[in-house]
Amino acid sequence: MDHGIAQAAITRFKELSALYYRLPGKNTSPEKLAHYNHAQLELFNLAQTIVALRDPCVQFRVDTARRAIVAQLELHFKTGATGAALVRVRRPRRWCWRDAEITPEISFDPSLSGNAVLKPALKELKLALKAQAAVLRVALQY
Repeated sequence: MDHGIAQAAITRFKELSALYYRLPGKNTSPEKLAHYNHAQLELFNLAQTIVALRDPCVQFRVDTARRAIVAQLELHFKTGATGAALVRVRRPRRWCWRDAEITPEISFDPSLSGNAVLKPALKELKLALKAQAAVLRVALQY
């Protein structure tokens, strides 16, 4: 593990977390909203980097679980319990880096909405993300 890279990633993660702690309000300028969204994407990537440097086995487990789910999502398999959901139209809530279980691009892709995924794959991803969060908490000393 390269301690210099890990420390730089941890420092940047803490800086961004402090700067963008709160969600932007509804009257936020488009420029500030773009900065917030970019910061959330960077925080997501920094979290992956920190865990990969601190405990590569945990990050490998998360990546493997994500790949399994993406492979299932790409089949576009629908069941009676899945499918298009009727949702009230409203202003979407601002996203936070923690909201992306797979990747920000896939987690919020409406074309994948309603696709079926097997429960064992979801359980594995949930357990892997818990392990990732634990490593990240220790690395950040929260």
